[in-house]
Amino acid sequence: MADIFITGGTGFLGRHLVPTLCRAGYTLRVLTRTPERHPWLRDLPRVEIVQGDLRDATLVTKSVQGCRRVIHAAGLFSMWYEAGDFDATNVMGTENILQAAQQAQVERVVYVSTVAVIGKPMEGHVIDEQHPVSPADPYQASKWQAEQVVFRHIQQGLPALIVRPGAFYGPMGDYAFNRLFFTDPMRGIIMQMDGGRYTIFPAYIGDVAQGIRLAMEKGRLGEIYNLCGECLTHRAAFDIVLQRSAFYAGRV
Repeated sequence: MADIFITGGTGFLGRHLVPTLCRAGYTLRVLTRTPERHPWLRDLPRVEIVQGDLRDATLVTKSVQGCRRVIHAAGLFSMWYEAGDFDATNVMGTENILQAAQQAQVERVVYVSTVAVIGKPMEGHVIDEQHPVSPADPYQASKWQAEQVVFRHIQQGLPALIVRPGAFYGPMGDYAFNRLFFTDPMRGIIMQMDGGRYTIFPAYIGDVAQGIRLAMEKGRLGEIYNLCGECLTHRAAFDIVLQRSAFYAGRV
């Protein structure tokens, strides 16, 4: 028996989410394809490790049995995959998780999507959960399609909700925002998309982990919750990082 079945527990988000849930007293069952690469999991209390792939519907169904809640945070994220790869993991994998949750009659499901599903923010629109959605690439499209899978299961009686984090930054991750605005510039590599005008929604990784925990505990079923800071252009975000870096360098 476990309080929570969780996917994506070994990624950048998972490295923060799993300990956050453990500290809150929950028992976890964590699905991972490569447990040998994540020995830190075995050092945490109340964590059961299941080796497998979320695309394996039979294994997923068996693994969810006996769990009260589900947090589905796993997903394929990269610029280099084909649309079919995203669909197999992000859409069909989500279908497998939700079918298993429905069969297990869990109390609550939290699906971790991304605020990037909105695509390019529309001028004159408040960027909230009601902002029009217009995915701009196969990854964003697959996450939006997965949200539709969630809502279909909600209509069938599944107690679920969606959280949409922004671009993660923080410790223990050479990933996305960290790499673009911290790691690469330290190596002399500076890339600003669309001449620095491309917009992002930064989200401190620890805050996202806490936000997911709170959504699981107190969120309204059927709702979407954005978990991110203010919208920034690449140029503005890079300027903030440079200013803070200069400030701390001056204090050393």
